[in-house]
Amino acid sequence: ASIYHGVHRVVRPDGVVTWCSVKASPVFRSNAFDGHVGTIEDITVQKVTAQRLVLATSAAQIGIWELDILYDKLIWDNSMFAIYGICHDQFSGAYEAWKSAVHPSDILEQEQELRLALHGIRDYNRTFRIRRPDGSVRFIRATGRVEKNGDGQPVRMVGTNLDVTE
Repeated sequence: ASIYHGVHRVVRPDGVVTWCSVKASPVFRSNAFDGHVGTIEDITVQKVTAQRLVLATSAAQIGIWELDILYDKLIWDNSMFAIYGICHDQFSGAYEAWKSAVHPSDILEQEQELRLALHGIRDYNRTFRIRRPDGSVRFIRATGRVEKNGDGQPVRMVGTNLDVTE
């Protein structure tokens, strides 16, 4: 018995478009299927907000990244790939993949600044150089904030990159 979860675009009778998150589980009685039980949640505000954020960051060429500290998983939006000059399939999604792009002269300072942010000393807010696969060097303005769990341990860092090369 599998649980269904989907997001659906719904056009109301008055023509207004809404977005709904639907979750449903099958119900069995006496080992026979008897229907579904579930929830429908209006997520229109979240969906529209997400669409606006993508539009704004894309127009401004701002990349958004997220680092899952516990699993060493780095997630990039499409603008990050454009900034770094790589395709999705060229990116492993690990912290080391980002580190390998940072200019060798800047990596020690960047790692120190990241440690300070992870220890809650200050937010990550730096400018550094990257070397793209085509050999070009770009200047990146990066910001990031650490999120902690209930025990005060860092679990996630979310931030932005902006190419500020002149």
